[in-house]
Amino acid sequence: MVKMRTGFVTRPWATPKPGHSPLEGVLDQVNKQVPESSPDRDNPIHRAPASPVSAGDLSVSAERLSEKRSPSDFALWKASKPGEPSWPCPWGKGRPGWHIECSAMAGTLLGASMDLHGGGFDLRFPHHDNELAQSEAYFENDCWVRYFLHTGHLTIAGCKMSKSLKNFITIKDALKKHSARQLRLAFLMHSWKDALDYSANTMESALQYEKLLNEFFLNVKDLLRAPIEVAGQFEKWEDKETELNESFYDKKAAVHEALCDNVDTRTVLEEMRALVGQCNLYMAARKAARKRPNRALLESIARYLTHMLKVSPAATAPVRARGSWEPRRAVLRSCRACARDSKPPAPALAPSNFASLPLYLSPAFGSLHLPTNI
Repeated sequence: MVKMRTGFVTRPWATPKPGHSPLEGVLDQVNKQVPESSPDRDNPIHRAPASPVSAGDLSVSAERLSEKRSPSDFALWKASKPGEPSWPCPWGKGRPGWHIECSAMAGTLLGASMDLHGGGFDLRFPHHDNELAQSEAYFENDCWVRYFLHTGHLTIAGCKMSKSLKNFITIKDALKKHSARQLRLAFLMHSWKDALDYSANTMESALQYEKLLNEFFLNVKDLLRAPIEVAGQFEKWEDKETELNESFYDKKAAVHEALCDNVDTRTVLEEMRALVGQCNLYMAARKAARKRPNRALLESIARYLTHMLKVSPAATAPVRARGSWEPRRAVLRSCRACARDSKPPAPALAPSNFASLPLYLSPAFGSLHLPTNI
């Protein structure tokens, strides 16, 4: 920060407040460094440069305005008053202005330009505007940031979640009520650029979405566990299969389009929900007609949904053909039962069958403990 402020001293953009030392004052001629923004600045992804000064920021005292060469000027360094935090520097004890800290950190790590700069939408003005102005002045370029991404706030009962308001919930506390997957789904069901209210209704929606997916995956796994001689038979497509397959490709295209459109995860999950609903209707219709659903088609859809959930990441367990995990699960269930009953395992559950299973026996508690990621 000292290096950056020193750079302003050698240039014509830093001017002290009347009666104060250099750099205790403000960055001058901001409007010359940062032209007015494009009309779409309200878009949370907006192209730098930033906006002109808003009327609200000009509602300050005449005394403060008289200290500036331009109403747009802002502090780079402030002399500390008695009792305030202070640090030594070439201009005496003081503290940095609000915006210079971020410019110094970002400039040190990323240099004279960057593609993306993130932050909450409440930081658009004046923080990011002034950060952009002083950084472009220091690096002497007109493109320090190419795009700003401004995210929505996380709220509780409509109020911004923050430590200062003492209305925040830690991730540790949130995980006591809901799983990590459920929390991820709750965030994915809302646009990243909009406010998200953490509430019982929000989490209930995530739980219902997770339930819908889990039931679908279980139904598909049941179909894949059919005997090999049946599963290996050729399954001829009828109109219902063709219709579902066409819908599958339409939904894949819609999901891709939504991701390309400002990472619209809310639309992605809605398209996936619609696809699951169509699969459920297809399976119900085949069951009513006493016909077996097409396993290959449903497995393909389930694998695609699993892949998309992994991208999030909010994945459920992957679908495996013909229930390849089932023999191992059977061993686990038998081991649990044996541990509870304090009986030795049956001969069929010889140690050789455990070779590939991540089991951990705790003699002190006389029970089997499984890794949380199994």
